Parts: sequence; C-alpha cells; structure tokens
Amino acid sequence: MPVNHSCAHARAIDEAMAEAVGDLVIRADLAAVRADLAALRADMYRTLWIQGGVIIGAVVALIRLIP
Repeated sequence: MPVNHSCAHARAIDEAMAEAVGDLVIRADLAAVRADLAALRADMYRTLWIQGGVIIGAVVALIRLIP
C-alpha cells in the first residue's frame, strides 16, 4: 500500500511542477509581448510625428504656392 501512496504523491508533485513551469512560461511570454507592444508603440509614435511633419510641410508649401 505505501507504494501506491508514493506514486500518487509523485504524480501530485509532477502536476504541481508542471503547473508552476506553465505559469513561468506564461509570464515569460507576457513579458515578451509587453516588450513587443512597447516597441510597436514607439514605432507608431515616431510615425505619427513623421506624418504630422509631412502634413505641416505640405500645408506650408501649398500656402506659399497658392497666394
């Protein structure tokens, strides 16, 4: 009987370890996703400034060309 008890205990430990490792993988994935989103936000912010500059430049050019 102690053999069955130890097998059940080993299975419980294995399940707990698998769950803990799964949580770590999810946390690592979340950290990677957050880093990717931060990089995307920086790229979008830079693009916004470039688009704004182009629009302002086009408006100024049109104002000077068309009196």
